[in-house]
Amino acid sequence: MSSSPPEAGAPAPRSTPSIWAPPSPPPGAAPGLRWQLEAALAAARSPEAPGAVRWIGAHLAEAEGLVRAAVEADPAGGARLALSLGEVLDILGGEEAHLRVTLLLERFRGRLPGPLADEVTLILVRDALRRRVGSDWAFEAEGVLERAEQRRDPRLTAMALRCLASAAWQEGRAERSLSLARRAGAVADPDLAARLVGNTLWGLGQHAEAEAAYVAGLATPAARQDPLRAAALAANLGSLLAEQGRHAEAVRGFAFALRVYEAAGGQRPEQMLRCNLGMALIDAGQLDEAEQHLQRAWTLRATLAGPNSEAGPVEGMIALTLLRGRPAEALNLLAAGSGVDDADPWYDGQLMVWRAFALAGLGQLDRAREEALAGARRAAAVRDAEAGPLMAEVALAYIDLRAGRPASLGLEAARAAAPRWQALRVALRLVDPPAGG
Repeated sequence: MSSSPPEAGAPAPRSTPSIWAPPSPPPGAAPGLRWQLEAALAAARSPEAPGAVRWIGAHLAEAEGLVRAAVEADPAGGARLALSLGEVLDILGGEEAHLRVTLLLERFRGRLPGPLADEVTLILVRDALRRRVGSDWAFEAEGVLERAEQRRDPRLTAMALRCLASAAWQEGRAERSLSLARRAGAVADPDLAARLVGNTLWGLGQHAEAEAAYVAGLATPAARQDPLRAAALAANLGSLLAEQGRHAEAVRGFAFALRVYEAAGGQRPEQMLRCNLGMALIDAGQLDEAEQHLQRAWTLRATLAGPNSEAGPVEGMIALTLLRGRPAEALNLLAAGSGVDDADPWYDGQLMVWRAFALAGLGQLDRAREEALAGARRAAAVRDAEAGPLMAEVALAYIDLRAGRPASLGLEAARAAAPRWQALRVALRLVDPPAGG
């Protein structure tokens, strides 16, 4: 199966409008910003979604204050606004504001009617899953599922099933996760379930089936109607295609998603997509285009806080400068990127391995070897993943080649694993330059 989001029926036009203005209020509408915010949140589920989300982002401080006052004055009515704002904050990547809204909802959960309280509970479960502590909350989702089925509420039933599917995956119960995700798609929101089904199948190594799930999600009415929901599927599909070496298709998928998120003003997803797009362009040998996207992702570090805003741009720019034969510049980038995530020794270990490449490029081979080995030990000690040690093997092979010796045997294992690790594929280009490159 060969597909990319525009050809698979993705709904957004190639030029996604980013300008949206609230319509004139109908008789009896809430005054001022409350009406405008309600109109924008409604539009955020329509073809106008990118522009509406951008409008909300431009008025975020006022919107957050209004929602807080609304919840305190009328918990039920305000909670509906808060839940909708939370969805938009997910898109914008406003983690601190999203946390404040979630805590507000949690504080008033006991004063909400049953369905609303259950929806807030599922938001809390979803946040716990993102923090990898979802097993502590799974029983809450099971309770919501039972009540939602009794009320014949398909939306909450599907939402609870998706939460339980994610929890099952984190617990290592892949088949149960897949079953729950498919069951959710049969109840409501098939595009959201398709994304979860695709992710699960991908994790199980069933690539063709995962691709089919993403493409089916893109063909759903919800994805055709809402560019943002289509973009989330397109981003996942792009990553899957990149892993299979289908670089041109991956680039199209990432570019489609980037247009939508950039129009919406979602800087965190924009940064992630520019990193993915930049690395896919490196895979495709298009270094000039890759540099444009990776440089923009690097620039966004100044406005986005947290480790997730650092790792991708730092690795991407370092890899690019090394491929272009600029090891001294790579060391400067490493100095700027080091220490940004002291809580993640694995990331620190990866940077040490990239530093080994740069040192080798400058001819400092003994220091490079020490750095590669130390980076491998640091990365392997804190995460059950093979990428760190294999990256070090590629660095050691690069050092051997720079010293005029045959490359180490570890390269074969690295080449075999490269389809699964984007950074590993790029590192291998330093050892195995493409023909004519």
